[in-house]
Amino acid sequence: MATEVPSLEKVVDTIQDLIKTEQESINARLNSLVAVATLFQEKCDINIQHNTKQPENEKTITILDNSVKESVQSKEKQEDSNKISNGKTLDKLLLKIIQDIQKKSPKTKLSVSQLGTEIRKITGESPNSIIKKLKLGSSFAKYLESSPIFTLKASGKEYEVTALLCE
Repeated sequence: MATEVPSLEKVVDTIQDLIKTEQESINARLNSLVAVATLFQEKCDINIQHNTKQPENEKTITILDNSVKESVQSKEKQEDSNKISNGKTLDKLLLKIIQDIQKKSPKTKLSVSQLGTEIRKITGESPNSIIKKLKLGSSFAKYLESSPIFTLKASGKEYEVTALLCE
């Protein structure tokens, strides 16, 4: 019956440790999910091309061309992520992502979380950590909200991101 009651500070520290551990676990699971989704998407692209009515040689060339194209895009993305050293370069990257998505599907509404996912794919970092590293604010959403380049519009539970300026 003589159990020692921990101090409030110890309880708070314990809870903070649990929260941090859970966040790390969630991030690890999200990274795994992104990897699986990417592999699935790549597999589907190959299957779609494989099922078209083309001679066998053209199928192989098409698949190889796409893998080379993806490799080049991957290198470009890595170079982009290494160049993010200030708010201006981040804004340029965000504008490029938004423009690329609008080119692929013009009617798609881009949410803050989708834009964040694209940044994570390109840079390997979460948008919030980039914002904090560059000391541009406390969160990605607040940065976008305070930026004169981007506007946020409530769309259900999410916010739709649009760019005011196109370079």
